[in-house]
Amino acid sequence: MPDFREFLDNFEGKRELLSEWWSTAKRRQCERAARTGGGAWAEIEHAVEKSDIVSHYGDGTLPGSLRLLTERVEGCAATACC
Repeated sequence: MPDFREFLDNFEGKRELLSEWWSTAKRRQCERAARTGGGAWAEIEHAVEKSDIVSHYGDGTLPGSLRLLTERVEGCAATACC
Protein backbone atom coordinates (compact mmCIF):
# COMPACT_ATOMS: atom_id res chain seq x y z
CA MET A 1 0.00 0.00 0.00
CA PRO A 2 2.78 2.55 0.62
CA ASP A 3 3.85 2.42 -3.05
CA PHE A 4 0.24 2.69 -4.20
CA ARG A 5 -0.34 5.69 -1.94
CA GLU A 6 2.83 7.30 -3.30
CA PHE A 7 1.53 6.73 -6.85
CA LEU A 8 -1.77 8.37 -5.90
CA ASP A 9 0.13 11.29 -4.34
CA ASN A 10 2.07 11.73 -7.58
CA PHE A 11 -1.12 11.39 -9.61
CA GLU A 12 -2.88 14.05 -7.53
CA GLY A 13 0.11 16.31 -8.14
CA LYS A 14 -0.65 16.20 -11.87
CA ARG A 15 -3.90 18.16 -11.75
CA GLU A 16 -4.14 18.12 -15.55
CA LEU A 17 -4.51 14.32 -15.45
CA LEU A 18 -7.24 14.21 -12.83
CA SER A 19 -10.89 13.89 -13.74
CA GLU A 20 -13.15 16.55 -12.29
CA TRP A 21 -14.96 13.93 -10.20
CA TRP A 22 -11.75 12.93 -8.31
CA SER A 23 -11.90 13.83 -4.61
CA THR A 24 -10.49 12.84 -1.24
CA ALA A 25 -13.50 10.57 -0.78
CA LYS A 26 -12.83 8.87 -4.14
CA ARG A 27 -9.21 8.38 -3.16
CA ARG A 28 -10.24 6.70 0.11
CA GLN A 29 -12.64 4.50 -1.84
CA CYS A 30 -9.86 3.57 -4.27
CA GLU A 31 -7.46 2.73 -1.43
CA ARG A 32 -10.13 0.64 0.30
CA ALA A 33 -10.81 -1.31 -2.90
CA ALA A 34 -7.08 -1.91 -3.39
CA ARG A 35 -6.80 -3.28 0.16
CA THR A 36 -9.94 -5.37 0.37
CA GLY A 37 -10.99 -5.56 -3.26
CA GLY A 38 -14.17 -6.85 -4.68
CA GLY A 39 -12.36 -9.99 -5.70
CA ALA A 40 -8.80 -10.45 -6.88
CA TRP A 41 -9.17 -7.98 -9.77
CA ALA A 42 -9.14 -4.87 -7.55
CA GLU A 43 -6.74 -6.06 -4.85
CA ILE A 44 -3.31 -4.44 -5.06
CA GLU A 45 -1.56 -7.62 -3.89
CA HIS A 46 -2.48 -9.52 -7.07
CA ALA A 47 -0.37 -9.12 -10.20
CA VAL A 48 -2.20 -8.30 -13.42
CA GLU A 49 -0.80 -9.25 -16.82
CA LYS A 50 -1.41 -7.40 -20.09
CA SER A 51 -3.61 -10.25 -21.26
CA ASP A 52 -5.73 -9.92 -18.09
CA ILE A 53 -6.34 -6.23 -18.82
CA VAL A 54 -7.25 -6.90 -22.44
CA SER A 55 -9.57 -9.75 -21.45
CA HIS A 56 -11.23 -7.78 -18.64
CA TYR A 57 -11.81 -4.57 -20.60
CA GLY A 58 -11.91 -5.95 -24.15
CA ASP A 59 -9.44 -3.31 -25.36
CA GLY A 60 -6.05 -4.29 -26.77
CA THR A 61 -4.79 -0.70 -26.57
CA LEU A 62 -5.47 -0.26 -22.85
CA PRO A 63 -2.20 -1.78 -21.52
CA GLY A 64 -0.20 0.73 -23.58
CA SER A 65 -2.44 3.59 -22.45
CA LEU A 66 -1.97 2.59 -18.82
CA ARG A 67 1.81 2.49 -19.33
CA LEU A 68 1.76 6.00 -20.84
CA LEU A 69 -0.35 7.27 -17.96
CA THR A 70 2.11 5.76 -15.48
CA GLU A 71 5.00 7.44 -17.29
CA ARG A 72 3.23 10.81 -17.06
CA VAL A 73 2.45 10.33 -13.37
CA GLU A 74 5.91 9.07 -12.43
CA GLY A 75 7.77 11.41 -14.77
CA CYS A 76 9.85 8.70 -16.41
CA ALA A 77 9.69 5.77 -18.77
CA ALA A 78 7.64 3.08 -17.05
CA THR A 79 10.26 0.44 -17.79
CA ALA A 80 12.89 2.51 -15.97
CA CYS A 81 10.96 3.35 -12.80
CA CYS A 82 8.07 0.97 -12.46
